[in-house]
Amino acid sequence: MLQWRISIKDETEKMYTLEMAFLVSILPVINKRSASARHFFARTMLPEIIDFLVISAKRSACL
Repeated sequence: MLQWRISIKDETEKMYTLEMAFLVSILPVINKRSASARHFFARTMLPEIIDFLVISAKRSACL
């Protein structure tokens, strides 16, 4: 399990803290591959995951 805490300030200056817990089954696979695979994950998949979590945090704050 990998846990991260990210604080993000949106355009209205509200601060959202996201606590993320991931099962890291994909990370050992990436680590065994080349540096380009790790770079691909960091550049493409990770920003998508963070965007999804930001949207989720904003929706939860509105409830």
